[in-house]
Amino acid sequence: MKKKLQVSPLDPILIRDGRPFDRVPGIRAHTLDDVLPNTFAGSIRTALIKKESSPSVRENLKKLDVRGPLYRWRESLYFLAPLDLEWHQAQSSNQTEPLVTAYPIRPKKPCTDDKASSGCWGVGKEGLFEDTLWLPLGSGKQKKWKDAPSYVSEKWMLDWLMESTYINKHKSKPQNWLTSNSPSSEASQFVAPLLMKAFDKEERTHTSVDPETYSVKEGELFSTESLVFPDDLKLEAWIEDSSAPISTELGDISELHTLGGKRRLVHLHEVEPHDHVDDNSSFWNCPPMVSENLKNEKYIRMVLATPAYFRKGWIPGWLDENLVSKERGQYQENGNAKYLWKTNIKLQLRWACVPRWQPVSGWAYDLRTNGDQRLPQERMVRRMVPAGSVYFFEVLEGDPSELAQELWLKSVSDRNRRAEAHDREDGFGLALWGSWQMTDHTEKEKENDQ
Repeated sequence: MKKKLQVSPLDPILIRDGRPFDRVPGIRAHTLDDVLPNTFAGSIRTALIKKESSPSVRENLKKLDVRGPLYRWRESLYFLAPLDLEWHQAQSSNQTEPLVTAYPIRPKKPCTDDKASSGCWGVGKEGLFEDTLWLPLGSGKQKKWKDAPSYVSEKWMLDWLMESTYINKHKSKPQNWLTSNSPSSEASQFVAPLLMKAFDKEERTHTSVDPETYSVKEGELFSTESLVFPDDLKLEAWIEDSSAPISTELGDISELHTLGGKRRLVHLHEVEPHDHVDDNSSFWNCPPMVSENLKNEKYIRMVLATPAYFRKGWIPGWLDENLVSKERGQYQENGNAKYLWKTNIKLQLRWACVPRWQPVSGWAYDLRTNGDQRLPQERMVRRMVPAGSVYFFEVLEGDPSELAQELWLKSVSDRNRRAEAHDREDGFGLALWGSWQMTDHTEKEKENDQ
């Protein structure tokens, strides 16, 4: 069974962070900036389990693979802006409004002279991976755009992954890149902008209610913060029963359900009512342009569309101590290929754009018995690599287009040793693949000066 689902928020959505939220007057429940995959996957599984009466099917639905969520607005998918990107702002003498350029940050091949032994890496003579990782080039060269967008459309992302000269070098006014979440003209309401701002947040004030008298408790006020999505925005995902086959008796899916804290309402519905494979024209499959662009490329990028879990922190577990992808047998993946993910591709990590780790926790709502009480169990905090992180690889063996076709918007997360953590099944670590070109340092600096 494979189905494409969309979730339409009917209320502002509260995605709780890890800060305590006790019964204290005046306390506030804060929200994260995005919907986490495990929160989204748990909501979908719960909604489908409620439709089933068979105990065996209900048990199998707990193991359902959920690839998502991604944001769909005005018929376009949106992704967090990749971190190998800087928005540069320049004031033109003929323009009252500054021009904006999307500037790529790329690794630079290491120096080969004697300076290498004296710390030309910028990490010192004994820094971690100083003889393996390459230096970034171009970061912080110009004034940054203070109103830089948070999300990019699938069209913009496609150009960025393919190193489009229009995206990398074109200078434009901000309004040509970005439109408001609430456009004033009717003609623009159905046009997907290339870029999108961060979601607004709404704060509500609540009162505590006595469960016995159902009356308001005097002085016990608290507030909640929630994400406000644009009109017609949907959260989209694919579900698949690859690990535990489920009968197709689920039928057409169209349910009112809840998502996140305070049980805010959403509408869960199926895009296509019948089981089918992915549509080749959908961005959920590797676009033919990307696959063609990656053929026999020497350097490739991996962009995380959702947060990823790696056992070594920011370093994927499928890389060895020299940051080279492991062969089959050294890693837990099975298959007939020599290397990872049923491919014959060997990679060497050259650099990575990774910010501060993202804490992810939650609750296990399959109720656990505690004496006569049945209580949910709190999950342990795990450190995730945030969405938008970019990994730069050099291809040592194989054709990288094979890798993109096999793993486009599929999980590259490591298997978690904790039995209750199902990161791959929850949609953590969905990856996009693209190319990058080696640029000479002197040529790039001349370009910046122009």
